[in-house]
Amino acid sequence: MKRFFSLLLGIASLVPVLPVSHAQTPASEGTQLLAPPYIRPETARLVAEGVWVIPDLRTRFVPNIGIVEGRNAILVVDVGMGPRNGQLLWEHARKVAGQRRIYFTSTHFHPEHNFGASAFDPATIILNRAQAEELKEKGEGYLKLFKGFGAVERKALEGTILAKPGLTYSGSMHLDLGGRMVELREMPAHTRGDQMVIVEDSRVVFMGDLLENRFFPIMPDADAKGAQWIGVFDKVLALKPAIVVPGHGEVSDITLVQTVRSYLVDVQREVNARAKRGMAQDAIIKELTPRLAALHPDWDEALWIPYQIAIFYSEATGKPVSLPDLTKDLQR
Repeated sequence: MKRFFSLLLGIASLVPVLPVSHAQTPASEGTQLLAPPYIRPETARLVAEGVWVIPDLRTRFVPNIGIVEGRNAILVVDVGMGPRNGQLLWEHARKVAGQRRIYFTSTHFHPEHNFGASAFDPATIILNRAQAEELKEKGEGYLKLFKGFGAVERKALEGTILAKPGLTYSGSMHLDLGGRMVELREMPAHTRGDQMVIVEDSRVVFMGDLLENRFFPIMPDADAKGAQWIGVFDKVLALKPAIVVPGHGEVSDITLVQTVRSYLVDVQREVNARAKRGMAQDAIIKELTPRLAALHPDWDEALWIPYQIAIFYSEATGKPVSLPDLTKDLQR
């Protein structure tokens, strides 16, 4: 985790020319961020009956946010980073809900998905237990990390309080919103505590950062699992979703899951073949990174490819995960 923090902080110092995780608009001290990390509830659109998405608009540190309506309650999925985002979303959710009960959940603990959740304290906050534990363990470190990215991020995160869930579960949980059942299901791979939100009647699946649209998959630390991630996609494909909502990027359908799964299978196969021949991890990274980046020239965040290779290399060899130090390469 310390290596991950060092990497991201190194990348953050280069943001005028390089992307940070999910960053589409560079920011630095003394400059104005063209697209601040604030959600825009007025852009909410209906993707299925009673299912809304507030799109990220490919803005850095802004997730896709979901609102699922039932007769008696609504469920809000993810929140944005910091108190202002939390308040913006809380006010919007209250307008949508009217007299109905409000539930909140996040797909995982990362700041742009969870760190505005304290605004929902009057509501019922539901988290899977693994996510709640990961938030407790890593939350303060991530808060410090993201504040270190620059003045804009510090401002967005000022006054952040890490919210505690009012209800936790393990495995899966069915939530009755009144005439509409929603399943919350643990699916760790990107983090230890990922969960998906499945709207059963409309076959809409909110996947958080298990799926991105036109981003290379983000394996941020040694808790990410490559083979397990492919298994998650297999389970999603078995659901035959009509609509998939990625953590970042445009709303799509089952074809996006198939595309990203195929990419991860390619990475796994290429890494396994080279590891079997006895190639060292660094050599594999040097050889494979440009080849994998070329597979999808329109995808962002190619900087995570070496981490993907390191995760799959560990799984192929049984060696502990050794994440590469990319800061020198990024500074060239």
